[in-house]
Amino acid sequence: MPTVKLTSQHTRPDSIFIHDWIKPLLDENCQGLLRPIYRAIPPINNTNVRNPLSSRPSLLTTKVKCHFTKIVKFYKVENFKIFASIRDTRFQILVEFTPHCVSTFERTNRCRLTSDTTNCTLLIGDCSIEYKSSHEISQNYRLNFPNKRLLPVLTINQASILDRDQATLLEQFPFVYSTY
Repeated sequence: MPTVKLTSQHTRPDSIFIHDWIKPLLDENCQGLLRPIYRAIPPINNTNVRNPLSSRPSLLTTKVKCHFTKIVKFYKVENFKIFASIRDTRFQILVEFTPHCVSTFERTNRCRLTSDTTNCTLLIGDCSIEYKSSHEISQNYRLNFPNKRLLPVLTINQASILDRDQATLLEQFPFVYSTY
């Protein structure tokens, strides 16, 4: 008898914290408007950023939407900004870590943001969505998205490491831009 794969088992999550939030965030905030959306992801208080697992009230049990993610790849570091891509359970998106985020992360965790954090689980907050031209994308990320003049990029102002386990999945995650 052949094995039956239920629809609920098509994708196996690699972390219990990570859920599908990138596409719904863009669908909710980018309805044909090509202007920056500030605080698309709300800020997290400083005690929760320093130690998300022991925060009070717990980030894991409250109904506050928490945005857990994994870093897929770092592309470039320039003027204390870090250009990278992150993912949820379905899609990738291009991100820019601000200099403030980078310095706070490195002081709090006593390590570089680019040092052994690929595929680690992060908690992000205080993020805005900004539109970048295809020229800026190719210059900062060395990627080319044909037929796309402007692409939404997530600008991250808060990040905290949650899990340093760097387990990788074999499946590739497409960029969310392929759905528009």
